[in-house]
Amino acid sequence: MRTCILQCIALLMPLMLACSDSGFDGAGKITPRSESGKTTALTEPEDDGKPAFDGTPQSPREGCQAFFSGAAIGGRVYDGDFSKIYSVDYASEWVGEGNYASSEKAFPKSVDSTFDGIAFDKGTRVTIYKLPDYQGAILFSETGPYVVNNVLWRGKPLRTGESYTYTDVFMGNWGGELQSKFPKSVRHWSQTNMHTWSFGSVKVECGR
Repeated sequence: MRTCILQCIALLMPLMLACSDSGFDGAGKITPRSESGKTTALTEPEDDGKPAFDGTPQSPREGCQAFFSGAAIGGRVYDGDFSKIYSVDYASEWVGEGNYASSEKAFPKSVDSTFDGIAFDKGTRVTIYKLPDYQGAILFSETGPYVVNNVLWRGKPLRTGESYTYTDVFMGNWGGELQSKFPKSVRHWSQTNMHTWSFGSVKVECGR
């Protein structure tokens, strides 16, 4: 019997020590103690007030929007050559924050003409993956304000018969709000042919 009692004490000793180190509150919960032996309060993780974003596509809003087109993009329309940023036409889509697992489904008009221009606001980040479901290489990832047109058209004359080149239109003075939002310093030619960017997936993120 004595041996049995001693074995029970040996088994219970670690639990007794743990309780001594932590302490029980009136509700029977263990309360941690600091190294000095004083009881410390349990704290909840800080909440920044922002709900966790689940990737569901949102409507575009100021400071959180992206514009995709199968034409080059700029400050005005040139039929067949340029879409006007944030003015949806036959070749473009305008979206808000969201995870777009299939570019073909999310941007059917842009993909049908193959990507040639993308613009997005200050504070908006656009990341383009080579494959659907955010797989494969990252082909493009930038934070706005940013406008990118396909390098394929750099310096080439407009197909509308006007006496301008794509570069003239893209780097010209757009006037008004678009000029203020997207000055020349944030307009870029792509590093690679954007037509190859069309068939993967896209994430549009805002301030996260």
